[in-house]
Amino acid sequence: MRMALPEARYGTPVRVAAFYQELAERVRLRPGVTSAAIASHVPLAGGGFNISMFIDGRPRPARVEDTPMVFLRFVSPDYFATLGVRVARGRDFDGADRGSAPTVAIVNQTAVRRHWPDEDPIGKRFRLDDDREAPVEIVGVVADVKHFGLAQSTEPEVFVPLPQATLMHWQWLERSMILLARTRGNPEAAAGVVREAVWTLDDQLPVYDIRSMEQLRGEATGEERTGLALVGAFAAIAVVLATVGVYGVMAFMVSGRSREIGIRLALGARPGDVLWMILRDGGRLTVTGVVGGLIAAFALTRTLRTFLFETAPTDAVTFATFGAVIAFAAMLACFVPARSATRVDPASVLRAE
Repeated sequence: MRMALPEARYGTPVRVAAFYQELAERVRLRPGVTSAAIASHVPLAGGGFNISMFIDGRPRPARVEDTPMVFLRFVSPDYFATLGVRVARGRDFDGADRGSAPTVAIVNQTAVRRHWPDEDPIGKRFRLDDDREAPVEIVGVVADVKHFGLAQSTEPEVFVPLPQATLMHWQWLERSMILLARTRGNPEAAAGVVREAVWTLDDQLPVYDIRSMEQLRGEATGEERTGLALVGAFAAIAVVLATVGVYGVMAFMVSGRSREIGIRLALGARPGDVLWMILRDGGRLTVTGVVGGLIAAFALTRTLRTFLFETAPTDAVTFATFGAVIAFAAMLACFVPARSATRVDPASVLRAE
């Protein structure tokens, strides 16, 4: 749920921060709400302040383009708990992280890998936007979260507690913020309760863009899910056609070898021997086809990369699973002609010859 505070009534960053802190506290007390938080940006919705970062103890980059960049996000305490984001190292924000306390920050794991790859980031200091700015100390590291879509790579991110946002040298805080609430039961039913909490503080404040995380995920993956559905439908059709094709080939082969099968049975071969012979021949064809198909699929993996999230295009489990499915369908198609071969009447076949 997003809202924008009018400048006429909320003219200073301190008033903006105070309103949002009070709002989060009131929403937490509403029935059906388990936790609530305020954030400048939320996952999968994009946006953010991409600013420069100067790490204490390191020389200033000679070129501007070499300056480390991070996405700055203002969040209230309980933001990570509300979203279910794991604090991998250090601590979360708490009530002590207020305007009068030293400025602290939490960074994501991508920022650690890029800027402190061989160091413990906890306790490290940096300055945002201007190397003359007061230092910000890292107190925690959180797991990476996708802010720009599931297919996009994660960027280094710095989270600053909302009460301390007014300490930044630009003395500015975005009036348009997002209220997040974790609820029990149907989130749409709780939307009215949360809206009432907003209006108890300011009954003239419009709220808009009310969406659940499920809706955000659906919007972020809509195009990809449509593409995957089409690919899946064509894959299912391909499996059916392959099964029918294998059945036709094996049925034709059994028909052409009916005299051979009749002679084998007349000379004492058991039906099980004939069944195994046909299945073995079908197995050779199946293995050849599956291996060729896997090689072709491996060569075409780049075209599927945009549909995959947190899964390598050459994922061994995926290749093995689909190879097994195709092999099973092909052997099932071989079984019917093989079964009919065991029922060949030797006398009838030899008499026809």
